[in-house]
Amino acid sequence: MRRTIVFVWENFGPMHLDRLRAMANAGYDVLGVEFKPSSEIYGWDRVAEECDGLRIATLCDDEERVGHRALASRLVRVIRQSGARDVFLCHYERPAIAMAVMRLRIAGVRCYAMFDSKFDDYARIMVREIGKRALMAPYCGALTATERSRDYLRFLGVDASRIALGYDTIDIERMAAQAQMGATLPFVDRDFLIVARLVEKKNIAAAIGALARCTDPHVALRRLRIVGEGPLDATLRTHAAELGVEDRVIFEGALQSPAVSGKMRNALALILPSVEEQFGLVVNEALALGLPALVSTRAGAADVLVENLGNGVLIDPDDEMQIAMAMSFVAESEERHALMSRRALASAERGDVRHFVAGVARLLES
Repeated sequence: MRRTIVFVWENFGPMHLDRLRAMANAGYDVLGVEFKPSSEIYGWDRVAEECDGLRIATLCDDEERVGHRALASRLVRVIRQSGARDVFLCHYERPAIAMAVMRLRIAGVRCYAMFDSKFDDYARIMVREIGKRALMAPYCGALTATERSRDYLRFLGVDASRIALGYDTIDIERMAAQAQMGATLPFVDRDFLIVARLVEKKNIAAAIGALARCTDPHVALRRLRIVGEGPLDATLRTHAAELGVEDRVIFEGALQSPAVSGKMRNALALILPSVEEQFGLVVNEALALGLPALVSTRAGAADVLVENLGNGVLIDPDDEMQIAMAMSFVAESEERHALMSRRALASAERGDVRHFVAGVARLLES
């Protein structure tokens, strides 16, 4: 008999469905629960389709206004009706999740946190951290992404033996399949690429500044393509104009996953210059397509996926000249870029969804 497991996120994007399908393919009866069909942050297409071993439950419509208690009650009801004894939940800090977890634990359901925050994401206030310890107390364990996240969970009171890695992963085969169509550009015609929301913590202004600062002729031939939308769109366009590189900074707007794969397939390198980044799943996507990545040391992906000067370059997000030097490193030699691309492909497996399945299985078995 297949074991029933429930996974709870705010709503489902492509990477969430990768994980749900992988669990179903591994022989589990999976129920994916989302709060609403659409995200308030991400413009994902609606792709939450059921398959063999996978069911989807949505707690409320986009237009519906549901209070914390009502949302918690709906969540508990759906989980109890599924018959599951194991539930993995994101958003431990949300009141509805906290209330639901308390009720589920009283009912004998084992709850596990899905968590990728790190202590060094930003300045911590100890009074709040004590409150977080109380919120984490009912959980039987946690699935996380990096050793830094594991350390933070231990700080929050979670037993180290009850923490498994493998959370922030994608289906690398899906990414590769999405990018198969169309011709690829030659090395000389490839541009740098950012895929991110246009918000402060993504630090996109630093990448634009690095492009302007870099005097390497190999970089001067390149443009910076920015895929994404957000409140800083106009500000970043103005910044590029003030630095005199408005003709070399191309704002592509928001794109869905297949179109992003196409952009990555023809890019020179991904740049992730965030000053705050819990993980950075865009790095998983880049490596799956053989795209070298220049990744901020603040990102969790820097710990798990990036081989410095191998499949990418680690960068200090506060140092524009260092970002510029990293851009030169990947742009000045076609032979070097080809080697980095091969190493990116070879290392992509580290970010594959099979590690999510293995992490969940480890928690269930222990």
